[in-house]
Amino acid sequence: MTDTAQPPAGWYHDGTTMRWWDGTAWWPVAPPGSFGSQTTPPADPVREGTTLAVLCHAGQFFAAVVLALVVRLTEGKKNEYVRHHSTEALNFQLTFLIVWIGGIFLTIGGMFATVGTGDSDADAGAWFLLPMLALFALFGVGMAFAILGAVRASQGRWWRYPVSIRFVRGARPKHDGR
Repeated sequence: MTDTAQPPAGWYHDGTTMRWWDGTAWWPVAPPGSFGSQTTPPADPVREGTTLAVLCHAGQFFAAVVLALVVRLTEGKKNEYVRHHSTEALNFQLTFLIVWIGGIFLTIGGMFATVGTGDSDADAGAWFLLPMLALFALFGVGMAFAILGAVRASQGRWWRYPVSIRFVRGARPKHDGR
């Protein structure tokens, strides 16, 4: 029979706030004398990083990729919550950018492909209009995901985009319960 080791006494994030673990039970604060002079919790990364985490997702609207990258390279090195959300926003924005540019090339290619074929003007218009409508729909979906990410970050949740290529590592795994 093996004994399962408990984590050492200290401050841990329980998903909503910092709580003291004395080695056997959870406390809202550290009992006096239990961990030297440290009876107040260390800084809460979620509370301190919420604004920048929201800003990284909202950057999709005005500074895609650049804002999330700058935040990740600066404050993301100090705060794990900011690093998680800036990494998620950066990966989604890079994925969105690649798909968007690919869609533009397909639209332009479709226009040029119909010019020399002798198709009627109605067919040529469809080759241009359908990809353009798809690009607008893609834009709407991208903005909806960015808003959802910003809302989740403002709620203090460790959220991941359901669709993105993981170009940059640094976000928590999806199965992590915090």
